[in-house]
Amino acid sequence: MMLNSETQEWPDPELAILIPAAGLGTRLGLGPKAWLKIGEYSLLKCLVSKAMKVAGTVVVAGPPGGQQKIIELCPGCSVIEGGATRQDTIRL
Repeated sequence: MMLNSETQEWPDPELAILIPAAGLGTRLGLGPKAWLKIGEYSLLKCLVSKAMKVAGTVVVAGPPGGQQKIIELCPGCSVIEGGATRQDTIRL
């Protein structure tokens, strides 16, 4: 179904977005990628701010122990702890 952007209300209350940000960034070696900054904001904050413009619900799956930091960075999101793998996180 195609949406007409002229008649669609944003954010769409029926749309939910999951942001799987639970990775520890081990390959990159700089810690969780979600905390890395692009300019003055973290990668996660940039992504969440865009998602909140279009979706009525934004859920962030963060790394173990990172829930409070996500709540502070991204007020208005639902926050869950991610799984051991990306697939586990999506399933949760």
